[in-house]
Amino acid sequence: MKNGKKFSKLILYLLLLLLVGGYLTTTIVKTTFASGAGKEPNVFVIINKDGSITQEGSLFGEGLLYPATVEEAEKGIGSISGVIRIKNQYGKIKVTSLGVTVDKEKVIIGNGYPRDVVYNSFLKNVELKIDKGKFHTFDKTIVGYTCLGDLLGGYRLDENDVFTLNKGGTLDLKYTLRMDEETGNELQSVTADIMFLINVNENQEESERWAHDCIITLLNNGVIIGYPHDKYTIEDYFKKTVDPAVYVNKVVLPERFITRAETAVLVGRALGLKEDLTAKLEYKDYIPTWAKGYIAATTKEKIFEGYPSGEFKPNNHITREEMITVLTKAFDVKLENKRIELPFKDKDQIGHWALEYVKAGYEKEIIVGYPDNTYKPKRPITRAEAFTIICKLKGWHIEHSE
Repeated sequence: MKNGKKFSKLILYLLLLLLVGGYLTTTIVKTTFASGAGKEPNVFVIINKDGSITQEGSLFGEGLLYPATVEEAEKGIGSISGVIRIKNQYGKIKVTSLGVTVDKEKVIIGNGYPRDVVYNSFLKNVELKIDKGKFHTFDKTIVGYTCLGDLLGGYRLDENDVFTLNKGGTLDLKYTLRMDEETGNELQSVTADIMFLINVNENQEESERWAHDCIITLLNNGVIIGYPHDKYTIEDYFKKTVDPAVYVNKVVLPERFITRAETAVLVGRALGLKEDLTAKLEYKDYIPTWAKGYIAATTKEKIFEGYPSGEFKPNNHITREEMITVLTKAFDVKLENKRIELPFKDKDQIGHWALEYVKAGYEKEIIVGYPDNTYKPKRPITRAEAFTIICKLKGWHIEHSE
């Protein structure tokens, strides 16, 4: 790639459920995290030869989490630490980013504070640190103490922290949780689940080039802008005062998982829909202002629907089967051959409501599977993957592949 380093397109990722199930309190906390790094790992995660993932062991243990300074947390005062050991039987892989998700609706509150207050405080005041090493020797901090809010959807590792794991290799990650010393009573008697994400890719040059070219094309056509950044803006990109590769990696963040709200904005811009800022949405949950206009517009066009609960769940990551359903509806892609058979060995995992849309996407060569011949319909889709599909649907992808 010209003018800067390449970013990696994710094609394989590993999802670990950490089940942080204890009570977060400003005085004393009982949690389900493992109790330390001095013992055998609590959990073994195995990437099998066929690309499937199995997990053995339990993260349940006794521990105390309460407000503490970084210095105290490093000494084991008030913090919770544990170890996950990953065994790779699949093939040579490269770990490029980590992250967490926290389901707002699953946060159990026992203190009377409003859900939004508790959730926002949880994301702001609970921090996670991740160290890499082997056999309890953790000599490399790859994610310093970072609040969970900044880890949502993915945290791209610095170039020097990206690491590979050979077939047959073993990787240990140590995690440490810390609650900020200034945390108030809003986190007293709160239970939450945290999902810890590890994004892994296999270095496929063509896929990377296509994804990059698609992102540049979408930027040039105003379909994507990127996240707010303290240094770079979209104006800098168009004025060419920032390297395009730097802008993509630092502002667009293609390796993050895309949310439902972000998808509505992406689709709305790609279709040229007008934001409906005056619409009264009937969804029961809170819709962020920056996405409300496009969520209203895509809902009106019957591109997006809510859940049976009446919620839209804007911050939920959108799965691969959900994404292709939304995009085939949006671009009016129809299944022509009703008898077409999907080649994916996990096709039985595709929801019945999404099957026709997945078939249509496959028939039109909009979607492809993974090297292990799976589609992984239930897994979140990355922004880069979503951008590539949009690029294909807009008719721009063929220009990049020639």
